[in-house]
Formats: sequence, C-alpha cells, structure tokens
Amino acid sequence: MRTASFLVICGLIAGGIVLGIKLFLAWIELQISYVDWIVFDLIKFAVFMPIVVLMLTPVNKKIRNWRKMRGRDIEAEEKYETESGFISLTEKENK
Repeated sequence: MRTASFLVICGLIAGGIVLGIKLFLAWIELQISYVDWIVFDLIKFAVFMPIVVLMLTPVNKKIRNWRKMRGRDIEAEEKYETESGFISLTEKENK
C-alpha cells in the first residue's frame, strides 16, 4: 500500500492499542485525568507507532511485491504523485 496509507493504518492501530490500555486501566478502576491523555498520546507516537511500523513493514513489502507482480508498481507511481494525490506528468522533486 502507499506510504501515506500505511502510516495512517499504523497510527490507527497504535491508537487502538493506547485506547485499549486506557480502557483496561479504567476497568481495573484506576482513575486517569485528562492530563494523562496527553501522556497517552505521547506514548502512542513515541513508543507504539514505531513498533507497529516496524512490525508491519514486512507485510507492506509483501503487499507491494504482490501488486508489482500483477502490474501495479506503487513505488514508481509515488514518484509522479503530487501532494494532493494526483498523478503528474513530471517526476516530483526529492527534498
């Protein structure tokens, strides 16, 4: 899948993990204030997001290779994709 879609899916999974932890702590009756939501968001992006990305990267590579064998080269398409998602006639500049 495309890089942007992959990162969104990984973010949703990491968010689900953090929400599960939050619900588990509420289930065992541990009181958490709204300030802790900021801590949970920091944990989500600093801890769980990289772990989920590292775990799902091989799966994403298999999906890309499977699609490439069937005629869709996502990496080549991303070279010509603009920021808005449209396909351009010219290759985008590497920053």
